[in-house]
Amino acid sequence: MSAAYDPLKVTADPNNPAFSVEELSLPAAITSARMDRRRSLLNTVEEDFPLIGELPEIERMSTYYQRAYQLVSSQASRLAFAIDQEPAVVRDRYGRNTFGQSLLLARRLVEAGVRLITVYWGGPLNDPDDYWDTHRRNIAKQRDKLLPPFDQCLSALLEDSSSAASWTRRWS
Repeated sequence: MSAAYDPLKVTADPNNPAFSVEELSLPAAITSARMDRRRSLLNTVEEDFPLIGELPEIERMSTYYQRAYQLVSSQASRLAFAIDQEPAVVRDRYGRNTFGQSLLLARRLVEAGVRLITVYWGGPLNDPDDYWDTHRRNIAKQRDKLLPPFDQCLSALLEDSSSAASWTRRWS
């Protein structure tokens, strides 16, 4: 598969009160007006040099630029990632931990129309001791540390998925 199918990787912790997805924001030095000027300049170049647009590499880049611009400029994208808009009772039901809030965020993204989501338990967001790849004290680690938050957030996700209304697009 080509780079067109590369994922948007969210490595920020959705359990952090200051959670945000950096990729959905313009850099501080780039205002929305400046971004619009850049898009206008790109359109001018593409219109004034039509042979450039015939190159497959340029066509692919144009598609990437368009997708990136839509993502950055979309209010629906920002709302889908605004996990702090969920009621406290819902956030508590999923569990106030990285994995629970990651599953809640995944549910919100499905509601916004995202078709494929992967949520990892482990990696840069979790405590190094929070992995399922256990080699000692397996039963105790799973019983006392891993399974309780997993059961909590998975059951919340399954309860929400059983309600057809929760999976409709809310932020279109």
